Amino acid sequence: MITELWGLSLNQTILLVAAILVVVDFFVPTDLPTHIAYVLLCVLVGINIHAHVLIKILCALLAWFALIAFHYCFWRATVQKVVNKWIAPDRFRSGADGLVGSQGSMREVEGRMMVRVNGDLWPCRGGERIAAGTTVTVVGVTDGVLEVTQTERSA
Repeated sequence: MITELWGLSLNQTILLVAAILVVVDFFVPTDLPTHIAYVLLCVLVGINIHAHVLIKILCALLAWFALIAFHYCFWRATVQKVVNKWIAPDRFRSGADGLVGSQGSMREVEGRMMVRVNGDLWPCRGGERIAAGTTVTVVGVTDGVLEVTQTERSA
């Protein structure tokens, strides 16, 4: 069994790799690095328990379930808040908020003007005096209602 790698014990190496993967999670738009870190931490739990192999496996599985519960109840929301605030403010914008800056076209649906953006129809403000079929740009969102202006045509 390997007891030291580049001056670190196996336990320290596993912890270091897991910590690096957790930090990578802030910059990669997937949960994969964190889940790999969780597997490494569960391996660490398993190899450090001095008991029968079935007890080691059971403890590692319990650690896995605890980490997954932690991940989906707490970690993902925390990562999203940190990324939105300090790393990439536009990365996790979704729904109507993610449409600001997008272009769409005005449509009349049951007598009401709506805007079609990315294949979806949205209620809008500012488009009441814009003809159906006109290209518009989403400039803001208030309570799920898109604020639009007519897109300027370049000559």
